[in-house]
Amino acid sequence: MKKFHRGLTMVELMVAVFILSLILIMGAGASSFMVGKLRSAKSAKLAEVTRNAFDIISQKMNTANARSGSIYGFGEIGEILAIANKTGSDTKCTYIGKDGDSLKMIQSACVAPVSMATGQILIGGDVVVDSFIISGSGSFMTNSTPAQIPYANITIIAHDKNDPANKITLQTAYFLDYQTVNNLK
Repeated sequence: MKKFHRGLTMVELMVAVFILSLILIMGAGASSFMVGKLRSAKSAKLAEVTRNAFDIISQKMNTANARSGSIYGFGEIGEILAIANKTGSDTKCTYIGKDGDSLKMIQSACVAPVSMATGQILIGGDVVVDSFIISGSGSFMTNSTPAQIPYANITIIAHDKNDPANKITLQTAYFLDYQTVNNLK
């Protein structure tokens, strides 16, 4: 007469639990890897968008060569960065400022106040600009002698619209070269 065993031996049960544990650990690891990879991609995109805005600002700041009112090359009007550029006898200003959650740029005659509502978007969409901070020297000349070299510190604080914890802060400083300051006298 044959005996049939019903149930599992302890070794079979331990092997089954071990295999199940391995499958669960591998699944959790793959899931956390994918979440980390997605967050890394979002952080890279946030940094890229903010750096591109700084590149455009830098390009405009490097061409600052005109004087308009209290703006010697560049300056701050309220919370808007104004950059004066002269082409021939025509002086135009590029204004960069925050409009809602976006950072915008507009070119127009050098007159204030300026509305940023119609400006070209530098940062927007999935990237929210928390702060656009400009600090630096505003009055650059005393009589015909440069009192100081014009400078501006610019800080942009932004975050991912879908992930507010994913934040970036970029800061840079710009100086107007001495030759341009002498030309603005």
